[in-house]
Amino acid sequence: MGWINILCETYDNVYGTDTANKAQVKLLPRFHTTQNAEIEVTVDMQGNFVDALVVPKEDRITFIPCTDESAGRTSGAAKQPHPLHDKLQFTAGDYETYGGTKGSEAHICYTDKLRLWCESEYTHPYIQAVYTYIQKKHLIADLVAHKILFTDTKGRLLKKWEGKESEKPPIFSVITGEQSEAFVRFAVRAENKIDRIKLWEHKEIEKNYVGYALSTGTEKGLCYATGANTLLTYNHPKKIRHARDSAKLISANDISGFTFRGRFINDTEAMQVGYEVSQKAHNVLKWLIQNQGTFIGDKVFVCWGTYAPAIPDTLAASCVIDEMCTLDTLQEETQKKAGVSLQSAFAAGFNRALHGYRANIRSGEHIAVLCLDAATPGRMSVGFYREINSAEISAFFDSIADWHIRAGWFNSYYDFKKKKTVYFVGAPSLQDIAAAAFDIQHSGNSSESNKRLMASTVQRLLPCVIQKETLPPFDIVQAVYIRSCRPLSYTKAEWQKQCGIACSLIKAYRNKKYKENWTMETDEKSRDVTYNLGRLLAVLDEIEARCLYRAGEKRSTTVMNYFSKFAERPNRTLGIIQKQLMPYRRKLEKMGNDLYTLEKQISSLIPPEELFKASHLDGRFLLGFNAQKHALFTKKNKDTTTDIVSETTQED
Repeated sequence: MGWINILCETYDNVYGTDTANKAQVKLLPRFHTTQNAEIEVTVDMQGNFVDALVVPKEDRITFIPCTDESAGRTSGAAKQPHPLHDKLQFTAGDYETYGGTKGSEAHICYTDKLRLWCESEYTHPYIQAVYTYIQKKHLIADLVAHKILFTDTKGRLLKKWEGKESEKPPIFSVITGEQSEAFVRFAVRAENKIDRIKLWEHKEIEKNYVGYALSTGTEKGLCYATGANTLLTYNHPKKIRHARDSAKLISANDISGFTFRGRFINDTEAMQVGYEVSQKAHNVLKWLIQNQGTFIGDKVFVCWGTYAPAIPDTLAASCVIDEMCTLDTLQEETQKKAGVSLQSAFAAGFNRALHGYRANIRSGEHIAVLCLDAATPGRMSVGFYREINSAEISAFFDSIADWHIRAGWFNSYYDFKKKKTVYFVGAPSLQDIAAAAFDIQHSGNSSESNKRLMASTVQRLLPCVIQKETLPPFDIVQAVYIRSCRPLSYTKAEWQKQCGIACSLIKAYRNKKYKENWTMETDEKSRDVTYNLGRLLAVLDEIEARCLYRAGEKRSTTVMNYFSKFAERPNRTLGIIQKQLMPYRRKLEKMGNDLYTLEKQISSLIPPEELFKASHLDGRFLLGFNAQKHALFTKKNKDTTTDIVSETTQED
């Protein structure tokens, strides 16, 4: 199946179900679109004006019937009205009387379209009541009389409010332009004169309009998406990503350029899509994006199943999928169970969390991952698409687990709701990786170019999560590592996060490429020189950090000052660091015995000739450094000496 087919299948599976009805944003019916209504007009069954109100901002989103022309109309399209609810220039017969400048053609087209619906077998008494009222041509007059709209001394609608702010009428708080641009939706007072029927929520009117829309189609042909001979459409919906989105996924209206010339004679050879197929695919795509899409700049990423179950967010950090992988929770678990490492405790918990998602998948269900991007304001493209059929579902979940476990490391994020930094074990989000690679994380630079760079980087990383054998791109791994070797460019909390992200990527990359199994716990038996140099540097950093804490000083340590130099020339830089640490060793005396012992143990694992040859250390250096820092942080000191790492690494 292609993306259109799987979207249509999703629509058929979920429309009218609790999944669609209870979602934060409801699924649009076929041949309907959304509009932000500013005015609500109520008429009675005889077509008389009853009441009107300004729609509150929280209630403005309205499902309205539309045609394929009106759904894709642009500004100034007077001949493309919506069939029922629309702007004043279409619905008001007295639009020109009150200063309207767009002519009467729009109203004539609107009344003709509403009349045809009323004359069809799919009419409804409530629709006929609205049509009877519209024919009286005094909508704006009624709104002015009921103080919904306001005129100037010449009887023309005010373009903007120039009076006191405290006296500003409600209409000027909801419209974005002039009063004449206000959007009107209709309600009908029932025959009992008590109930008010909201036509935009009426299921029978919705059903009738779907039947009417299908009955008005004239051109039939082969739908390239389904292979069926059905009603076709060449004007496809817009507003896919949000209400003001003008970009279309399917469009070939540029006959003067090279949209299809050179390869096809006309647009029908390039693409023909069924009317109903287009409606289903676009409506469910809008619904999926609004409820579970992730926006990065102009790109939007969405992952879904054909029955719309809860699917793990493929871009998210491990702590989003498994809320129990916080560092405190996992450390408590490892203390209760002797011999259980953080790595194994995290892996077991994460697999349990994924099992809950697996259980929601039905037999025969498909999963799709889609990325949309708009190169221009009017054109949208599919930048990434992967379809996982029912036979591949298990492999899909295995790939997600594989990524998060392979990239599992000590990581953190700032919880804006709780206003604190949360420490967890697992993989960072793809957005955090992209930000760390290109220095967006702490610079606060949210320019359009940075957003595009982040979005394209996330798109490159996405296959690592959903395709098990894909390596993280080396240039991204290297970019994150190099920036992590510059601790003085960050605050302590920022650098801690940067290091966690770098270690996650390095661990996953080296595991895939070199089959190395690095763990979050320090490997005290490892003879790897690069790894042990990182461990040694962590111990040297702790020696000075303890002295600074006891003296009440807050400044960067010698190790932090020489961190990048050590990664380039460890032999030469180690001598400089050792020399500058001599005063701190004398101050610590017996308080540093545990660190001195550990220093000797690690140094014995580094042959002098290997130290002399070492240069431009790779990511194993950072793995060793970070693992040793966390080991010192969690160590229980028998002499109850305050652990300096616990003081320094927890600062935000």
